[in-house]
Amino acid sequence: MAEDTSPTSQGTGRFESVRDSAQQRILEAPLPGDAMKRLIQEGRASRLGDFPGSPVRFMDRWWRWEDESGWAALDEAGSSEVDRQAERYRAAVTATRRSLHQQAYTDLAPTCLVPPAGRAVL
Repeated sequence: MAEDTSPTSQGTGRFESVRDSAQQRILEAPLPGDAMKRLIQEGRASRLGDFPGSPVRFMDRWWRWEDESGWAALDEAGSSEVDRQAERYRAAVTATRRSLHQQAYTDLAPTCLVPPAGRAVL
């Protein structure tokens, strides 16, 4: 099969090269705290959890707070490891919430099932 050397194909290739280069520069430089905060507020980045030091997912990578210089992107191996740990974290949070919900329902169920007039007897 012959290689596509049309102007459209060449332009697309150049665009992808420029885009990849720009993404690589973003991943290599620290991202200021205010910029990451704005990305989270806009929904373009997401925190793993609501706890101090929570990693943030942005541009298919996990980022961690370094210091006053800002957020640093983890490399692919580091991001893959955080992905594995994030699944465990989310499963634990879901199980805990489910357990707390069930406990709250269990605690309330006897009074919820008794008509108001009969609650005084309890």
